Amino acid sequence: MSSPAAGPVVRRNDYAPLAPPSGEWAPRLSVSVVVPAQGKQERLDVVLAALAAQSYPAGLLEVVVVDDGSEPPLRLPELRPANAKIVPPLPGGRASAHATNSGVARSDGDIVLRLDSDMLAFGDHVESQMR
Repeated sequence: MSSPAAGPVVRRNDYAPLAPPSGEWAPRLSVSVVVPAQGKQERLDVVLAALAAQSYPAGLLEVVVVDDGSEPPLRLPELRPANAKIVPPLPGGRASAHATNSGVARSDGDIVLRLDSDMLAFGDHVESQMR
């Protein structure tokens, strides 16, 4: 058990014991969400829709999808964040880690957040990570 000064204990990624920060919080850093992807357009569509509904300010959010050799190539759906793009991986590698690094290299955000192409994020996911 932790002492009150140490704060609550988080076990097995269960963040329920943590209380949201109190008071006003004004985001100021931009975030690039890098999503390495290969195929499964329908899953990517849902991920991008979830990112479009984030509580983090849209003007500070960029999404970089790295299409790692999909056939047919991935496309941006209608429901997506305003600042979203699909890029190919950089030459000289392949697989998820290389695709992630390729996305980071093409990102403009102050912070990089990586999501899998089948990871459904809650509406406050980006904001929670940025806090």
